[in-house]
Amino acid sequence: QMSAVEVPITQIKNIPTLFGENDLIKALQLLPGVQSGTEGSAGMYVRGGGPDENLLLLDGVPLYNVNHMLGFFSVFNSDALKNVTLYKGSFPAR
Repeated sequence: QMSAVEVPITQIKNIPTLFGENDLIKALQLLPGVQSGTEGSAGMYVRGGGPDENLLLLDGVPLYNVNHMLGFFSVFNSDALKNVTLYKGSFPAR
């Protein structure tokens, strides 16, 4: 997959944190082709798309509203993650 980016969990854990909590969404926003929203917005913009055009899956199950605390934190616990893959373009059919 040309558009797939494997993000090592060690890389997510090495990013400076807010209140000591590693945040998957904030780590993904640092990748090329991904932008964070404006202040007060917790959205993630992938290749110019809107924040509502992203599909987040956890073990194949779609997740909605993955931010809490007004967007300061995501619901993902980096200690519980095994691997992270970001598809910025074409994605597999399954």
